[in-house]
Amino acid sequence: MTDSVGHIPLPFIATAGTAWLQSRSFTAEPGTPGAGKTGYLYRISLTEASGSAECIGGLVLDFGPVAKLPYQTGVMADVFVITTGGLGTIGIKSATKTGNVIEFELTQGLCLSGGADIKNTTFFFGLAADTAPTASTARIWAVGNPPFYEVEARVPAH
Repeated sequence: MTDSVGHIPLPFIATAGTAWLQSRSFTAEPGTPGAGKTGYLYRISLTEASGSAECIGGLVLDFGPVAKLPYQTGVMADVFVITTGGLGTIGIKSATKTGNVIEFELTQGLCLSGGADIKNTTFFFGLAADTAPTASTARIWAVGNPPFYEVEARVPAH
């Protein structure tokens, strides 16, 4: 697995660099349903941040073509969310794809008011593609001003 972090430049947080988008990529093993494909996982985290910030509502990625896989037995899908065995308290309400762009909307706002809290993070959510990762710029959207924050991310080359 390869991890990278893009810092979200939220105003009014006590320590810069404590709000981030985590991008994780990995190559599926031979003999698995995703063999030959690259998996991409994302997580938005405010776990180490303190202060106050507008609530984050979602993520927009220029992802490119998505490879459908059977994330549940017998069900082909574009996106999955890891809700057990790891970090996270906030899920994905929807994933809408228009051309190469996917907008992920959170089930509730990821908000910051006060001290650092391990609960201030999304679950890992992910999808697969046929191509290797490349650096890109994603957009985090929030309630407030400014409404968008640009952040570094990893997406499939397309």
